[in-house]
Amino acid sequence: MLVTSVLGASANWLIVRFLCDALSHGNIEDGDGQEDTVVVFVSWLRDWEFWKQEARKGGGLDLERLRAGRRVAFVDGLGAMFLGEGEGEKVGAVKKGDTGTMGGGTRAGLRGGIVPVRTQQHSIVPTRGPPGRIPAPAPTATGAAPSPSPAQSLGHFTLKSPDLSILQSTIESAITHLQTTAERKKKILLVLDSPDALLALASSPSLTPSSLCTTLLTLHTNSTQPASHILIHLHADTPLLSLSSPPQPLEIAGHNLLVKIAHMSSRICSCRVLDTGVARDVSGVITVTCGRDGGRGLGVLDEGKDENEDEERRGRELLYFVKGDGGVRVFERGAGEGL
Repeated sequence: MLVTSVLGASANWLIVRFLCDALSHGNIEDGDGQEDTVVVFVSWLRDWEFWKQEARKGGGLDLERLRAGRRVAFVDGLGAMFLGEGEGEKVGAVKKGDTGTMGGGTRAGLRGGIVPVRTQQHSIVPTRGPPGRIPAPAPTATGAAPSPSPAQSLGHFTLKSPDLSILQSTIESAITHLQTTAERKKKILLVLDSPDALLALASSPSLTPSSLCTTLLTLHTNSTQPASHILIHLHADTPLLSLSSPPQPLEIAGHNLLVKIAHMSSRICSCRVLDTGVARDVSGVITVTCGRDGGRGLGVLDEGKDENEDEERRGRELLYFVKGDGGVRVFERGAGEGL
């Protein structure tokens, strides 16, 4: 399944809805019995703290508790790859001790995962020692090792390279982590948030839209523990789809990736702004279209239902409104009540 968004019409609320559906109704009746659904969440542009807050505010999900219970595994593609090895752990340590304000900064300033240098130096860097470096914690009285950092805790994995083989092995390790204590087979929902960022990080010509799609297909079919369902979130802003003249290599790669993923997907959910402009009671439009198989195999349609009977659910266009408390109301045009 492909979820697209544009600037001004975020799809974060929709991803949270999918997480709620997978984790709150985790027992899926299949032909050979009930199977628990677990989630491997990979994000390149947003960190764990951001998604924890979004899930709690928008869906009432406690992702920290679910991660401790091995229902969720998070793969961080932001901390080590963009901030450098160890930087993501330092940012997480700052957030853990935050009480609202810190060195003139606010909690909202920490939400994106980037801590200003001034805040870091005034809050956690000692007067002695090299600047920008956190001293190692002192050993305890009993000589026990210090507690693991947030990036090393259970269910939290880190990508340190854009190499696709490392991405595949890390995701397979996360799946193995969720399956280790399974008494019965579990279904895996793999969520990939903004994998198009890898194209901008490509350090070798081998990382192309085709090779990325091949890796996704391998994770879905040929892996030792394949993902049952894959949800991919990509950006579909007009400047990304309408190539400049002459077109730049990154534009071509992003355009090709979006088109390839769209053709591979069984269902496409597109979030965009209103064509007529901004409205006080409408945040945007969501369009749902089905691929060749009509979404079958993803659990969104009944396997035995004839396609003609489901025609009314194809190509639906709905409006949505994101409330101030994080709740979202989805409704049809002219309808007064949310769906």
